Amino acid sequence: MKIDITKTAIVNAFALINAANALTLDATKVTLGAPAPRTPGANPRNTTLTLTAVADQGYTGTVDVTYTRLGMGSGVAVPEFGFHTDGTTTLPAFKTAVATSLGLVEAEIDVTGTLPATEGESVTMVVAAKAGSLLYVGTQNLTVDWPQGDVALADAVTVQDLDGFDPVVA
Repeated sequence: MKIDITKTAIVNAFALINAANALTLDATKVTLGAPAPRTPGANPRNTTLTLTAVADQGYTGTVDVTYTRLGMGSGVAVPEFGFHTDGTTTLPAFKTAVATSLGLVEAEIDVTGTLPATEGESVTMVVAAKAGSLLYVGTQNLTVDWPQGDVALADAVTVQDLDGFDPVVA
């Protein structure tokens, strides 16, 4: 199931549970525990999540479900040539751009590092799943470039009085 980046991690987790079980569980009926990493074996999932019934809402007890959180280094595609900034982007605005571009739920990731400060500079930023993320695990390095800006043609063509062409010699 694809993560819907317009929804919260909890809503996405309930959508995953409900789709597999033909249910309509939500936070009014069930609470979600903290996702716990698990070592895949016969069951290839990387996460265990405990569901606990809310009293008097139609269910009782607890149940553990297993599922696969996306790995930031394996389940999330990053651009081959990195991200670009014009040097005016703040880290929060850049985080929003990264989340939108990579199809991630912004509230579930952290972006750390220092954005490029000058044209032509390239830096490595780290995109990481937040601790306790229901959706993601791990980290991913992301190359961020501040490309050289366009040069004014008048600045590049400094000699404007040209000699002209030489005559053809036969």
